[in-house]
Formats: sequence, structure tokens, C-alpha cells
Amino acid sequence: MKPQINTVWLRHNQKKIHRFHRFSQIKKLRFKNLCHLCNLWFQVFVLLFSGCNGGAFWLTGDRYVARVNEYTITEYDFRKKLEGFHTVKDIGEKMKIDIASVDYYKILNDMIDDRLIVQEAIKMDFDRTPEFTGDYNLFKLNLSLYMLKKEEIIGKIRVTDEEMQKRYIALYESVRLRHLFTRDQRKGERIIEAIREGADFISLVEKESEDSEEIKKKGGELGFKRKDELPKEIADAAFAMKEGEISGLLRIENGFHIIRLEERKMPEGEIPEGYRKRIERLFFSEKEKERNREYLTQLREKTKISIDEDALKSIKSEDEFDGGKGIVAMVEGESIKRDEILVRLRSGPAAKTEDETDKLKRTAIDSLINQKLLDLEVVRKNYEQDKDFKYSLSITRDAILNKLFRNRIIASAVRLDDEEIKKYYEDNRESFKEPDQIRINTIQIKAKEKADRIIDELKRGADFDVVAADMSGMPVGSTTGNTGWLYANILPPVIKERLNEMNIGGVYGPFDIDGEFLIIKLLGREEGKFKSFETVKNGIVEQLSKKKYDQLLSDYLAKLRAFSKIKINESVMKGFIKRSRQEAEK
Repeated sequence: MKPQINTVWLRHNQKKIHRFHRFSQIKKLRFKNLCHLCNLWFQVFVLLFSGCNGGAFWLTGDRYVARVNEYTITEYDFRKKLEGFHTVKDIGEKMKIDIASVDYYKILNDMIDDRLIVQEAIKMDFDRTPEFTGDYNLFKLNLSLYMLKKEEIIGKIRVTDEEMQKRYIALYESVRLRHLFTRDQRKGERIIEAIREGADFISLVEKESEDSEEIKKKGGELGFKRKDELPKEIADAAFAMKEGEISGLLRIENGFHIIRLEERKMPEGEIPEGYRKRIERLFFSEKEKERNREYLTQLREKTKISIDEDALKSIKSEDEFDGGKGIVAMVEGESIKRDEILVRLRSGPAAKTEDETDKLKRTAIDSLINQKLLDLEVVRKNYEQDKDFKYSLSITRDAILNKLFRNRIIASAVRLDDEEIKKYYEDNRESFKEPDQIRINTIQIKAKEKADRIIDELKRGADFDVVAADMSGMPVGSTTGNTGWLYANILPPVIKERLNEMNIGGVYGPFDIDGEFLIIKLLGREEGKFKSFETVKNGIVEQLSKKKYDQLLSDYLAKLRAFSKIKINESVMKGFIKRSRQEAEK
């Protein structure tokens, strides 16, 4: 049973990665655990963007925090691990947890356990397996490409205050319009001619417009509208006009429009923070796309690229794969295979004509060329000499080995038989019982005094349905207030705790539910049924497997610890804890 890992971060950051580059290598590498990739990317994200000074209290240097056989866990290692607990960056927002609540010794002991597992995995030669090599190379490629994007794209984007202000005005400038609408083009042309001859626009709206009576009575007044609140054709015309100017006949989907610009209103003052963030995102997205295009153009200009146009033209989506023999293009000595084009054609939208097929093939070859250009540039940049990059790869190596050990040694040793699963079901049968179901009718009242008065009337014999109908304004017999069958465990606690003393047909209350008062009549009750073994079997397997997995791992780690030399530097640990407490109190 594999441990569960949160994939939220992965989903978010994969979008960032794949905007820049799609990897044909993914299908070649046997990367079976995407959740594991999530965990790796989280650690690297913290490493690359949190910086070495995660907080005022962190020390620098290489004093040891713990020694595990021949391996040393340094202050730097421990600090980088802690940064994942102190600061989480998600979608650009920084969130801090309570530093004082962190269990530093648990974190350190987890690091020691991970190191013991890595050492054991190396003894078993897991670092020589194809699965390790595939995972490691894929991660290195992803990280290299992200470093390239950070350096050449993100790092070169600048958004100035002047640009922000101009965009703010463009987005939030508004215009006040009057409007005349007709579905008849000839009628619209006659109205335009009348306007040219001096007819009053408002009078024409009142007489000729086919809009609603409410708008006609207001002389076609639409009020202030931003560009994004108007149909494109009307917005383009309105924001290009001067105050008092009348447009020509504007055709949009529902008919023909004539507008008069009454007034412009510019946004004033500083850009509000909420608007600023939206504008920054818009600008950054636009500039990122522009810089992407610019950078790829630069790479193309300095790289030798040749395309076999005849080979490209001959490819048809229904062709068979040739095992990578056919070559369609060369990029600085690196080949792009015919099969790669076929994969793109088959995974995309189906073309209806030969021209569409040619366009899809051109898109595919351009994309693959861009991919090769980026791969080559990553090699030229040689990010493996970067300190943080090296450290990230070491984290990756250890995490992959850890995963392989857990999967091959621990998870593969988990065994369950049907008798064991069935016994668990029988021994814990009550936990597989569905909640009781009830059906009630309700009267909801805002005032406590009124609720007390109504419950008294009901207890003296008033008809519940009549009172409920009177309170709701609906006819007697309507289903207003009738909940139908529902699980008793979802009821508010104040009602749930009294269910056992309620009788069918009885009226109870009033119950205070968030400041309003509920009177109920119990219409029916059904005892919860036991879920069948087949419906819960998978859940039992998962639960028992996890329990066995955890026990096997714990036992194995205990044996490794028993035969290992482990030493914790207590003075360094106490210093970390003391400084963290001081930081938390500031």
C-alpha cells in the first residue's frame, strides 16, 4: 500500500512547466508514481524560491545536526527541510504556520529514517535500476527546463507602474450610452438618415426602438458600462467615439444598434489592490507569451535546422509506426522522427481536409523543433554546476530511492487473505452500519416568542399541516417543509440528541438553529441497514493494507536503527528550538 501524497501542488505547477515545454520523453520513461513527482517538486520549489535565509533565526554553516552511519545531516540540510514546514508558497501566496508548534525532533527522526532507507536501497543496488534512471532523468530534465524558463523568460519580464496605470484605465474606463435597437436593417438605415437630417435621437428611440418599454421610456439610457460589459462591436465603436457623437448602424447577433455616447468616466486615484493583482496577472501572462515567442525565435536564428518537406508532406494520420526509422527534421544534429509527428497527429483533433492536415503537421513539427531547441539550450546552460541545482538533484536521488525501497520491499510484502478481510468485517460490523433515516415536516420561525406560541397551539391540537401552510403562504398539502427521507446523523446536534425520545407523529421544538427556530413533526423513522461485505471490501483492504504497511516499515526501520550508528547533536537542536520560539514570540 503506497503512502498517500497531496497532489494539489503538482497539479498547479505542472501547468507552469508544460506551458513552456511538452516532453515526448515522458512516454519513454517508466515514471509510475506521479504523486512522488509532486513531493519532489514541492521540495525543489521551496529550495529555489525560499532562498537560504528562510527566517531571521536560521544559522548558516555546515555544523552537523545528526550523523547516520557515514552520512552527515548538516544544519543546511535541516534548515532546507524546515523551510517546507515554515513557509508554503501556493499560487503566489505565502502562508505561515505556527513555528512554535513544529516538532523538530520528529522532523529530524523522519530525516534519519529516510537516510537509513536510502542507504539500504543503495546496498540493494536500486540506484542501478532502469526505474531509478528513468525517474531521475525525467526530474533532471523538468528541473533544467524550469531553471531555463526562470532565467530566460520569467527573469526578464518587467511590468512598470506606468503600464499598470494605462491598463487600469483601459480596463475600467466606462462610458454612458443611449441606445436604439431594431431587427430590421432597412429600418435602421432610415433612422440613420433621419439622424443625419437632424432628428432628435431620444425622440427616435421612444418612437422607433424595438427595445423593452422600460429602456425606451428612459430614452435608451443604458448607464455606465465598461468595455467588458458590452458586446465587442458596440464596445469598439463606443470607446472610439467622442461625447455627443452618434454611431452608424452596428450589426451584432440579435439585430442592429445605434448608440450615442453621452459621457466618459475615467477611474481615479491609485489602483485598488484587488484590481492591481488582476492587472499584474494579465500583464505577466501577456509578456510571458511574448517573451516565449521572442526567445524561441532567437534560438531558431542561431541553430541549424533542416526539415525534409517531402517526408513531412507524405505523413498521414492513419500510417503505421515505423519504429523510429523515418526522420523528418534535424535540429543541430538531433533528429525528429516521423513517429513523433504521427503521435501528435493522432492525439490532436481530427482533420477534415488536406489543408487542415498540413496545418496540423506544421504545428507538430514546429512544436517538436521548439522542444529540441530547449533541450539543447539546457545542455549549453549546464545547470548541473549550480549549487541549488545540485542540491535539488541530491534530494531527488534520495526521494526516488526511498520510493523504490518502500514499493519493492515494504509494499510488496503486504499480504491479505479473504478470511482476514472477512473477519475484520464481522468484528467491526457496527462501524459498517448506515445511519438511521428519518422523515420530518418543519416550520421555521425567526422570533422565539412566536415559535413558543405556535408550539403551544400545536400541542393543544392545532393541525401541523395547516399551521405550516399558513406560515409559508402555500396551500395545505404542499410539500413545503417536508424534508423527505434523510440521514439522522446530518441533523443539527440540538435535534439529533433528542431523537431517541421522539415518537412518530409527535411535534417537538422549538430548536434554536443559528438564531432561527425550528419546530418539527416526526413523520417516519427507519433503522440504518448494514452495508454488505462486497460494498465495503475495498475500503477494508485499503485500511488493513495501510496498517500492515506501516507496521512492516516500522519494524524494518527498527532493525536498521539497531545496526546503525546514529548520533544527534543536542546542542544544535536545542539552539534551533530556542531560536524558533523566540521568532514565534516576535
